[in-house]
Amino acid sequence: MARNRPLLRVPPRGELLLRLTQRFPQFNGRAIELLNSIKLVSQIMDDTLSLRLEKYQLSEGKFFVLCYLFTHDILGNTAPGPSEIAENLSVTRATITGLLDGLERAGLVRRIEQVSDRRTVIVEISAQAKLLLEELLPSILDTVQPIVTERLTEAEQTTLLALLTKLESPLD
Repeated sequence: MARNRPLLRVPPRGELLLRLTQRFPQFNGRAIELLNSIKLVSQIMDDTLSLRLEKYQLSEGKFFVLCYLFTHDILGNTAPGPSEIAENLSVTRATITGLLDGLERAGLVRRIEQVSDRRTVIVEISAQAKLLLEELLPSILDTVQPIVTERLTEAEQTTLLALLTKLESPLD
């Protein structure tokens, strides 16, 4: 699946990295290799996920909104508002509004005005969406899990997770 995001499919290695570090002393070739590899793996996962979601006519954004709401429902948490969803998915409020509009038209979520404050809205996942995710999630996991489990031992998976978790915190 072609994406609009640029991605260097062949990370700079060997001679090129050597020449770049000679030309730019502050250049850390290993860090660039790692960052590019992380981006490439992320793109592979995104493409794999997108192919699976296309069958259900869901965008990645809509899928993650549904997953967030499904998680809230499973944990028995109070339904979140659009701002909370936007914050937790690291997107703008405007983006969430557009995603919720589409999900609401499809009958997968509903917005509910709070009686105590009509300016406050919560978003609930519909029964239809829950059934969709019950079918879709195992299919997605069967598709994406092998990308990791067939290539890495359990110890390697644990190490990689620990390392990636260290990189997750935002830079100052």
